[in-house]
Formats: sequence, C-alpha cells, structure tokens
Amino acid sequence: MKAKMCLVGYTYRGYETEYVFKKAKEYGFDSVELRDFSDMDLTPIHSLKKSLEKAKELSSKYDVEAPVTFMPIGNAYGDKEMLQVLPLLAENDISILHTHIYSLKSDSRTIVSADASEEDYRNAANMLRTIGDEAEDHNITVAVETHMGTIHDTSSSLIRLLQYADCKVVKASLDFANLLIVNRHENLLATIRRLAGKVGYTHIKNCRFYPWGHDWGVPLQLGEINYFKVLKELVDSGYSGLFATEYCGGGDPDAFASMDAVYLRSLLNRVTEKM
Repeated sequence: MKAKMCLVGYTYRGYETEYVFKKAKEYGFDSVELRDFSDMDLTPIHSLKKSLEKAKELSSKYDVEAPVTFMPIGNAYGDKEMLQVLPLLAENDISILHTHIYSLKSDSRTIVSADASEEDYRNAANMLRTIGDEAEDHNITVAVETHMGTIHDTSSSLIRLLQYADCKVVKASLDFANLLIVNRHENLLATIRRLAGKVGYTHIKNCRFYPWGHDWGVPLQLGEINYFKVLKELVDSGYSGLFATEYCGGGDPDAFASMDAVYLRSLLNRVTEKM
C-alpha cells in the first residue's frame, strides 16, 4: 500500500485555494489539508458550507483529495456548534477534523498544560467526548494536535486528555517539531511508542534549535529532527494514515513544498517497503 502525502494548508496561508490544489498536484501530494486560504473562510457555518463545496470541486478537478480540515474548538466553534458542523464535513468527504482546544481561565488567560487543573482537563475531555460521539456516527476522526498555547502542548498532556476523553475516534495529531519547541528533551520515538494505535494524523516539519529559540524556516531534510527514524518508528507502530508536510517559515512556499515533497516521498519509500 502506497503511503499518502498531504500538503498542510498553512504552508500556503494567504494564497488562493485553487493555487494550493494546483501545486499539490504538481508536486505529487495525494491530498490537501484545508485551512482559511485567502478566498476560503471556514467560519461561520454558511461560509464553511461554500468553502467545502468549492474544495470538493477543486479536488475533483485536480484529482487531489481534501480529507482533512483544520478547525479549532473553543473559538468560533464550541461543542454545540461542532455538532452542526460534523454532518457538513461528512457530506463533503472530510474524514479528519484536525483541531486545537482553546480554553480560558477566569482571568481570560489561555489554558496550557503547565498550569492546567484536573477540572480543566475534565472540561476539555467532556467537550471532546461530546464531539467524538457525533463524529463517530459520521466516520470522522477528531485529531488533537500537539501545539503550543494549548492544554495539549506536550505528549504527556495530550495522552492525559485522550485518556479522560476515552472516545474511539478522538486521537492524537502529532506535530513533532511543536513537541520539541515546547520541550527540547522530548524523546520523539518514545512518544510514538506511547501513542501506538492512538495517532490519527501527523504534521511533519523541521526546525533548527538555538539558545535564543528556534528557526522553522528550513526544508524538511535540513532540520535537526531525523525523520527517517521518526517515520520508521511511526510506521512500525502501526500508523498507516496521512503524512502531512507543513512549512511555517516566511520564504517562498513553492520552493519548500516542492523540496519537502521529494524528500518525504524518498523517506516513505525507505520506511514503508513492506506496506
């Protein structure tokens, strides 16, 4: 089975939707993760409907799937709103809801794992469970990303949240660079093993790390993460979902997306020979 590559829409933030599909096809990606492009608005619901219909047309035109959309929970869409959104996603062939959970403390500070209480985890998990139960009826995976500025910013906090949610379709979305940005001592291979069977999606980008911070304006093969080891561990753990590349720097996205596609395909050929 050929491993499928996905182009994360954030790579082309500010660009038109059709340009993203065109480049995904040109560079050999199998699919696109939908985002708020310059002509795509995923909020409110009436705009979401039009955007998804447009993406479905472009998917057919370019023969590039669009099975993933990013929609954060807690801003425009809470759990009640998501219950209205999920049938619409299913109608437009979305099988993965890639998300962050944004919760606020009483003083309006965003809750992160470092200061999250037991009640914070339970509240977030209850929201996920409500959404997940509906998502399961529509064959949609709810993939919660390891991301800075959220209650699930580390692997440990995400695992804790998934355990509290205890829902079959609520899974992890592993962004390996994000994990290291939060904790440079994170053992990525051990994290993959801990989450075996619970990973529903991935974000693959690279970084270089310095005493002053990080630089993610680098192509996939030139950062500090050894993606051969990471992807091999991921495949060996049983993961067979999408491998999604994301570029977060400020350079020309065409240059980075094209290089990352070539490198990622070569990696996947090496680590998935028996798939």
